[in-house]
This record gives sequence, structure tokens and C-alpha cells, in this order.
Amino acid sequence: MNDVWLNVLSNAVSVISGVILAGVSGLGAFYVSKYTNRMKRKSFMEDVETYVRGVEQSPLYGSLSGIKKFEKVKNFAERKAKEYKIDLPEDEVDIIIESKVQLMHSDVEKLAKMIEENDEPLEKQEIIEDSSSLNTNKETIKAEG
Repeated sequence: MNDVWLNVLSNAVSVISGVILAGVSGLGAFYVSKYTNRMKRKSFMEDVETYVRGVEQSPLYGSLSGIKKFEKVKNFAERKAKEYKIDLPEDEVDIIIESKVQLMHSDVEKLAKMIEENDEPLEKQEIIEDSSSLNTNKETIKAEG
């Protein structure tokens, strides 16, 4: 009789552990899929931001109007979304592009403000010290040459 109960208990433990393992595996697969999708989206956003900066700052596209630049970036973003297998509505792509353009312009404004605040003329003594080290370097190069 004890063998029967032991056998039933062993089978029950096997079934329960199998169910728990399947549940944990399913949950793990769900989170791996979610993490993968998040990483794809992050890479997509970085690619769009890089392309926006490239189109905006490149002399190659300098003659294009804002609408033409926008269309160029939009085509790129749609290609990248398909490449990453991300399903984005058209209006969301437009919003992403606009936000990246705004972010770039705010970064440029912040940088210009920092440069303006830190733009102090060099003291005469600093200029003399810097130029004297250049002369020493020239003499060293001539002696080595």
C-alpha cells in the first residue's frame, strides 16, 4: 500500500514540477521577447536620431528644403522599422522624427550657450607661454631631423 501512495505522490510531484517548469519557461520567453522588442525599438530610435543629425548637418543635403529632408528621413525610418520588424503607424513615425529634430536643435542651442558663456579671451601671458612652447618644439624637431 505504501508503494502505491509513493508511486502516486511521485507522479503528482512530476506533473506539478512539469507544470511549474512550463509556466516559468513561458514567462521567461515572454520577458525575453519583450526585452528583445525593447532593444530593437531603442536601436531604431538611435538610428533615426543619427540619420536626422546627418541629414540636417551634412552639406550634401544643405540645399534641400525642410520638407524634402523630412521625407528623406521618413523613408529611412520606414525602411529601418521594416528591417527591425517594428510595426509603427505613419503618424508615430512623423512624431518620432519631429521629436528627434527638436532634440537636436535644443542640443545645438545648449552647446552654443555653453560656448558663449565660456568664451573668455586668453590673457597675454598665456599666449606668450603657449607660443614659447611651440618654438621649443620647432628647435627639437630641427635637432632630431
